[in-house]
Amino acid sequence: MDKLFIDTNIFESKGFNFDKRNILIKVLTNNIKANKYKYYNLSVIDNEIISHIKKKSGDEEKLLKKQYKWIEKYMDEKTIHDNCFKNLIDYKNFKEDIGAVNCDVSKINAEKIFKKYFDIKFPFEVKEDKRKEFPDAFISEYINDLSKAESDRVYFVSKDNGLKKSLDESITKYDSIEKFLIAINGIPPEDFLNIKNYIKSNLDEIGLRLLENGDFKNIDLEEEIIEPELIKLSDEFNFEILDVNENEIYVSCIFDKLIISGDFRCLDYENSYWPNDEEYYVYTEYYGTNEIQYDDYEMNLKIKKHNEDYIIEYDNIYPIEINFEKIKEYATEHFSPYDDYDGEDSWTQDGGSR
Repeated sequence: MDKLFIDTNIFESKGFNFDKRNILIKVLTNNIKANKYKYYNLSVIDNEIISHIKKKSGDEEKLLKKQYKWIEKYMDEKTIHDNCFKNLIDYKNFKEDIGAVNCDVSKINAEKIFKKYFDIKFPFEVKEDKRKEFPDAFISEYINDLSKAESDRVYFVSKDNGLKKSLDESITKYDSIEKFLIAINGIPPEDFLNIKNYIKSNLDEIGLRLLENGDFKNIDLEEEIIEPELIKLSDEFNFEILDVNENEIYVSCIFDKLIISGDFRCLDYENSYWPNDEEYYVYTEYYGTNEIQYDDYEMNLKIKKHNEDYIIEYDNIYPIEINFEKIKEYATEHFSPYDDYDGEDSWTQDGGSR
């Protein structure tokens, strides 16, 4: 059976999102279960992915506990940890679900790799610090040996041009999961145009469904107001077919802009003050805006074809992250309730007098 390898940088570009609701993950899984190819989990790549996720998740957990001191009063340690390390849990489940073929580089001839290092051959060529390319060299050697030993087609997906140049010509290379899936699955040109036009004519409906069903991912603080009222998608977008499964068509759209209108306010954590000996902020400032914009917003959809009509299903909508940095970036006001305080009362955290 054909074999698929996906480099760390590809998953990193997707935020290490292995949630089974992620359409890319769903299409990869469907193809594997349909025996179109097997996913080969090479130890070097696997260790890199786990290392990156652990670092990113660990940093998020530390930041969460530092900035939002109140959270430990309302959530137990395990719940906080599991939420921060969700991507790692999803990654483990993804590998188990697809029956990933685990393979390692322990039998690779290290002498061949050192020869490439001293001869300055790919993947060591034109690198400032060649030593960082040793993991890539082991990846390259393993995949080349596998391709020569077996007649099955080997696919490799990576953004690393040096690594791809070090691979044998018999190996089929792609620089994105989307391009790989398009090549594997395909669709007639007339359907391609019809579906794109259908999406373009239903942007208001898609925006409404996003608003109704979207998971607006934010830290639920007392100090925040997150009230989205309208989502508008630009009619300029790139569009690709990911997979066709009978009458179900999975597509990827990258919209030039997605704009969320509403009421968005949050505490300015950088300029508000919570003393270590208190249980609340003694001074607060806020950012506020009525509009947040996302550039190059990626959205994957499942479209069902019924006779000559199409129906969009909205069961795989990505979370839309509305965080402090986004509100700060698009803030149209910055204020403190203390600006008008006359000093006669002391004030509680929620702004009431006491």
